[in-house]
Amino acid sequence: MGKIKKILVFLTIFSIVFLPLNVYIAVDEEYEEYDDERAGVIENYIIEKNNDGNNTYTITGYDSPVYTNIIPGEIDGKIITRIADGAFKDLKQIAGQVKLPDSIVYIGEEAFSGCTSLVRVRFGENLEEIGNSCFSNCTNLNSITYNDKLKYIGDNVFENCRGFNGAYMQIPESVESIGNNVFASTSIDLIIFNSKNAPEIKENTFYRCRNLKIRTPNISEGYTDENNWPMDKVISTLFGDANNDGAVNSIDASLVIDRYKNNTIVEDDRYVIDMNYDRTVNSVDASIIIDMYKNNT
Repeated sequence: MGKIKKILVFLTIFSIVFLPLNVYIAVDEEYEEYDDERAGVIENYIIEKNNDGNNTYTITGYDSPVYTNIIPGEIDGKIITRIADGAFKDLKQIAGQVKLPDSIVYIGEEAFSGCTSLVRVRFGENLEEIGNSCFSNCTNLNSITYNDKLKYIGDNVFENCRGFNGAYMQIPESVESIGNNVFASTSIDLIIFNSKNAPEIKENTFYRCRNLKIRTPNISEGYTDENNWPMDKVISTLFGDANNDGAVNSIDASLVIDRYKNNTIVEDDRYVIDMNYDRTVNSVDASIIIDMYKNNT
């Protein structure tokens, strides 16, 4: 019995020591996930049927006090695919993180505008469009988790979201258009674009972003001043190139592992080799670099 107990203790210690770093990040205060117990779920949403001939509905509002961080994907068998204009505008009780279901494809204009207690937003897998001013004046919003299907970011979407001060954001390759004043007055430090083909942007997309740097793939098209890109802020970057030799290969993956093990990662490294944009660098990023190299991508 004593030997079995010793083995169990050893296995427990082993599993803790060799957990990936992002497991600890997930429970760190800065990135902590809000669970269902942090807030009650709305029981009385107001919904309207969509005119698409399917069993899909739009959340247009609520008729009860709200303390929630989860938007349902289904209500009484009715599939929720849209959030209407102004549905939760100025609702201070929406606090912490809001998680949208995979069924949502559109978030309306000013849907969460003025929700000053909102801190983080996670989009579902199928979101395609964010309406104008959707999160404007969410002054404590500091983190957005995108999906790979988002196409359109409307005008003024994050305007005056001061919580982005000192933060960085990744824009997925799927995005085709970014509206006017989207990041105006946010003081965001860095925006990372994955796509080699620059999305369309408006002239004032980055208005008053004084400290902003924009990282783009070093093989890129459309990232030009003729297309409204502020070239004084653009830094051409080969993502995954840990040793800055102009190529991505197994050497870069080895360097990532070494820097992770020795805790020698600096911020400039992080932006280049944080391949899955989870704000940490570890063996997962090295694996992505290896896959890029193998697949010649």
